Amino acid sequence: MLAGSVLAFSAYVWLLQSAAVSLVATYAYVNPLVAVMLGWLIVAEPVTMPTIVGGAVVVLGVAVVVGSELPSKTRRPKPERRIWRYVMSTGERIVKANGVELCVESFGDPADPAVLLIHGAGHSLLAWDEDFVGRLVAGGRQVIRYDSRDAGHSTGYPAGSPAYGLGDLVADAAALLDALGITAAHVVGMSQGAAVAQLLALDHADRVASLTLASSTPGGPGHHHPDLPAMSQEIQELFANEPAEPDWSDRAAVIDYLVEAERPFAARSRPFDTDGMRAAAERVVERTADIAAQLTNPYLIDAGEPWRGRLGQVGAPTLVLHGTEDPLFPIGHGRALAAEIPGARFTPLEQAGHEVFPRHQWDLVIPAILDHTAGRSLGHQALASPGPKRRRHNSFG
Repeated sequence: MLAGSVLAFSAYVWLLQSAAVSLVATYAYVNPLVAVMLGWLIVAEPVTMPTIVGGAVVVLGVAVVVGSELPSKTRRPKPERRIWRYVMSTGERIVKANGVELCVESFGDPADPAVLLIHGAGHSLLAWDEDFVGRLVAGGRQVIRYDSRDAGHSTGYPAGSPAYGLGDLVADAAALLDALGITAAHVVGMSQGAAVAQLLALDHADRVASLTLASSTPGGPGHHHPDLPAMSQEIQELFANEPAEPDWSDRAAVIDYLVEAERPFAARSRPFDTDGMRAAAERVVERTADIAAQLTNPYLIDAGEPWRGRLGQVGAPTLVLHGTEDPLFPIGHGRALAAEIPGARFTPLEQAGHEVFPRHQWDLVIPAILDHTAGRSLGHQALASPGPKRRRHNSFG
């Protein structure tokens, strides 16, 4: 062993003085196994156990001393991974709440203020982009996204026969907080999800630390509001002449259908991201248990009794975000909603239609949500009339 150590030391000195330093150090960084082999070939004369061990010691020494000073181009490129996705996500799991099964995924530290994201009709938890979620997590929030009934992996019903109403979706959200042990959450809802959020704040006020309502209308969809601007002519014609449903077993046809279903609701002042929407549609189709039910049932449910007259009772701090080019609920709906909730703030989103926050608005939306949800969480605590029949986007959005 002594002889091997002396040989290793001698080889180490020789390596530091030779051109082999760069070669061995590079391999030590890129592939330690290859580096050990190189070191062994250099120092092993003759081949004995001590010299094999000595070779490994040499290579490790070279890697430590020289490897950190190598030009960056000689190092293995580090994959661009968003660590929060892998370390801080619970992964999707099924939670029993209000008599049904809901698929939920949480991100971030449970000790941080909880933000509950509620998607719109026809969507699923995938509507909330992981990069968007990640930026909220980076801002010190625990973020929870989930599939509503008939979406993704949650409890579903035969297409065309939803056995629930909007009030059930509200009860589901409250029960989900119970199941997760969350006393109150900052609730962010989009379109139909914003209607659920409004009722959650009215009927379960102690569970809502704050409200963020996007692409919404006062009192929710499914009710007549003659004082508010009508949907665009294009959307009216779309609803009057619904395109034929695809063959739900034809994956490519369903993806095309999803892409074209979103196009009329996007802002006209910027190009429609066909490639991005197609990629999102592919993920939705791959993940959804019953795509026909997801794209049909949420538009058929009963909205219940109108609640616009109750909005003055909302006590949760409220932020209203609304696209300036929303063709389903023109921006006047968002302004009216903010005006009818005491103390609500209104923020218009330029070049945005009736769509989940477009990426170009994230630099406005994310800081606004983080600011709105700062310092208001109640924390975590263990807790003992039919709508119009649409096959795709309708007044529920």
